[in-house]
Amino acid sequence: MPNDVPRAQTFSNIFAIIEPDLFNRCLAEPIGPRHPALKRQTIAIDGKRLRGSHGLDTEACHVVSAWAAESGLTLAQEYVADKSNEITAIPHLIEVLALSGQIVTLDAMGTHTHIADAIIEKKADYILAIKGNQGDLHKEAQDQFHFGLRNLDLEDSEGWSSDQRIEKSHGRIVTRTVTVNHRLDWMDRDI
Repeated sequence: MPNDVPRAQTFSNIFAIIEPDLFNRCLAEPIGPRHPALKRQTIAIDGKRLRGSHGLDTEACHVVSAWAAESGLTLAQEYVADKSNEITAIPHLIEVLALSGQIVTLDAMGTHTHIADAIIEKKADYILAIKGNQGDLHKEAQDQFHFGLRNLDLEDSEGWSSDQRIEKSHGRIVTRTVTVNHRLDWMDRDI
């Protein structure tokens, strides 16, 4: 710098005038071409409160991040507006990401049809979590899987797949079974 090292106030002034959405796009867009390992991997979207970010008169900051799991790379972040929650920030985050061909995971907070539709529009796959406090949707999903596991031969049933792996882990043998229902026509879209 022409006048020696800038003071902290100079940096504060510069950061205050940066438009966060535009800056986020400037960071996110060049990552794809420069990081080919990002092809077909899991993008985990999750929100966290920032530890130590609260004051006497202010709430803690809450940020939603998109994390490329296999690469260990944070792709983008979106701050949650005051008096709001992750549900409003997730669509903005999805909008700035190039998700085509990726698998997006979200916890139960992000399990909403408009968020699933936004992911589909970006030509990505998704895994959404369901919790017991989601009432009818949780019960419908449980009923569907109970029916499938009891009454169908999943290897020959259209729309179903199952995988079982047996591993020795921490001195014991662990059996992990994953069952997937690829068809969601049973689900009530109004939930």
